[in-house]
Parts: sequence; C-alpha cells; structure tokens
Amino acid sequence: MVPDIVRAALPALAFSRAAAEHLRNYLLQHGELLPLTLDGEEEAYFIYHAVRHPRVMDPAREGDAGFHFRRDRIGGHHFFQLRRYTTFFVSDQFTEAYSTANLTGLKFREVWPEAQKGPNR
Repeated sequence: MVPDIVRAALPALAFSRAAAEHLRNYLLQHGELLPLTLDGEEEAYFIYHAVRHPRVMDPAREGDAGFHFRRDRIGGHHFFQLRRYTTFFVSDQFTEAYSTANLTGLKFREVWPEAQKGPNR
C-alpha cells in the first residue's frame, strides 16, 4: 500500500487524490499539482511543483546555523520551499490539517522557532 504522500524524486512530493484535495489550499499557495501515474497503482496521484519561493529568511542571520525566519514574513505561509533547498516547510495549520485527515507518508520535525532562541531573541 502506497502512503498518501510519497517522495517522488528530489525535491518533489507526490500526493494521493485524497491528500491533494484535503491539502489543496495549502499546496496551491506556492505551487501546482500535476497529474502523475505510478506504475501498478490505479489511484491517481499528483506531483507537487513549487513555483514560488517566499523570502522569509532573516538575512541578518544568514551565516548562523539553522533556519531563521523573519516573524513579519513567515505568517500565512503554510507549505513552501526555500530556493536551493529540497526541504519542505509547513505551518502548524498544515500539520493539523494533515493529522485531522489521517493522511500518511510525512514526518514532521520542528525547526523554528526553537532555532530562534538565544540572546535577545
């Protein structure tokens, strides 16, 4: 059984019809869903292609380890990639929608705001 969301090729994810429909509003904010046929699978899948990469990184912390997003720019971005990265970033709202729909295939790891902690942060 193929999960609802699979890594199709770096840096692409493939979504089952159910996952694409349930997460559509989040996915289409910065990308498009293209039809995909998986060998041996009757169910339709859609590959996600990022067409926009929001500028949410804090340039003042560019040399620091980790991901440092600007609070005034990150709001409203729920599923996105940064230029030159294969990682997908998601919001709490996306994670909640994924869990509520009982979708499978993704693992989440918090990378922010924990990375922001430190002196004067």
